[in-house]
Amino acid sequence: MDNKKKKNIFENKLIFGPKGIVASIRFLIFLVVFFFLLYGQKTTFFTYRYIIPISIFYLLTNLIFFVLPDRLFTQSLIIIFLLDLSFISLGIYLTQGFETELYLIYFLVIFMSGLTQNIKLNLLTSFVAGMLYLGISLKIQGTQDLLTPGFLLRFPFIFITGLFTSFYSSEILRWKQETKQKSIELGTALETARQKEEQLIKQEKKLSELALMASGIAHEINNPLTTILGYSQLILQEMGEEKEHEQEIREMINAALRCKKIIQGLLRFSHQEEPKFATVNINEIVENSIVEVANEFNLAGVQIIKNLSTNLGDILADGEQLKQVFVNIMDNAKDSMSQGNTLTVSTEKENSKIKIKFTDTGVGIPKEMIDRIFDPFFTTKETGKGTGLALSESYGIVKKHDGKIEVESEVGKGSTFTVIISQEHNSVK
Repeated sequence: MDNKKKKNIFENKLIFGPKGIVASIRFLIFLVVFFFLLYGQKTTFFTYRYIIPISIFYLLTNLIFFVLPDRLFTQSLIIIFLLDLSFISLGIYLTQGFETELYLIYFLVIFMSGLTQNIKLNLLTSFVAGMLYLGISLKIQGTQDLLTPGFLLRFPFIFITGLFTSFYSSEILRWKQETKQKSIELGTALETARQKEEQLIKQEKKLSELALMASGIAHEINNPLTTILGYSQLILQEMGEEKEHEQEIREMINAALRCKKIIQGLLRFSHQEEPKFATVNINEIVENSIVEVANEFNLAGVQIIKNLSTNLGDILADGEQLKQVFVNIMDNAKDSMSQGNTLTVSTEKENSKIKIKFTDTGVGIPKEMIDRIFDPFFTTKETGKGTGLALSESYGIVKKHDGKIEVESEVGKGSTFTVIISQEHNSVK
């Protein structure tokens, strides 16, 4: 037997261990046969002469097998079972106990072999037991009594017991293997869940720290930026007919306005308001979000396909915040696509969860970047085309709604952002 099979010999967690079980059952066999030898109905002086040497030999083998290393013990099991069967058969023969109940001791050995969960060993033990019993019966009784009801019940019953023991041993072995596999799968799932939980904790801590830093930076920059923007606009208004530097001043104003927009994004990110929950319809929010971005999608030549479920029901949520989430995700999708691509927006209900999916046919996101897309200031867009705050803001909003955002993406084929909101905590009854 290979190492894997050796580990299946008995259940290691039993109190006495595999060796203890074998030693206990063999000692029980010894006691029963010993008393039959002493007090059997046909015990003779000839029988008494063999009792002490047989008993000493049997007990010594029991002790030897018990102290054997586990590997040798496993390999010696067939020898153990053959010795036991021979000992029982010798007891039946010496006491002429063909018609006694001593044959029942065979079943203890069959039971022991069944514990190994080795089907071949179990069937071999049953076969040897049946053949030994048949041989003793022929030796003692001859052929005249082999057709008696007692023998016709005993002899096949040994084989039937072996077959059933083998069957249940194989079922136990199969159950253990399935249980082990399920335990491995469960362990893997728990480890994955633990890692995701750790990532979420790190993400939230990072967001909190960055939000605090962003708030300070935004406030420090906002005041001088407002001053620059105000004076630039004032200069533009008072230029009169001289337009020598008008273009430069307008570019300066546009740059300041772009900075102002970034600052506003920073302030939204760092001071996210608590949701104002009200009864809302997810499909209506999705429709309104699509209307808001429709013109930009038309200019980009990207088609929006709607597939909205009609059995979602209403939930308690902040409609404006969720709308901002949907707009952010759709804007992000638009920037990853070119003319002729499509964005499919769908809604569905799965048990107590509502899922809003945004599937684009854009460039996709590299696998190594997916874990970072919700980090503040992280962006794959060209410089000046994104601040990397929209998805971070969306993540925070959905989190406050007891929800989550899942992302699936394949480079060259597109991405799917799924916003999941549970109705268990936000349901409208």
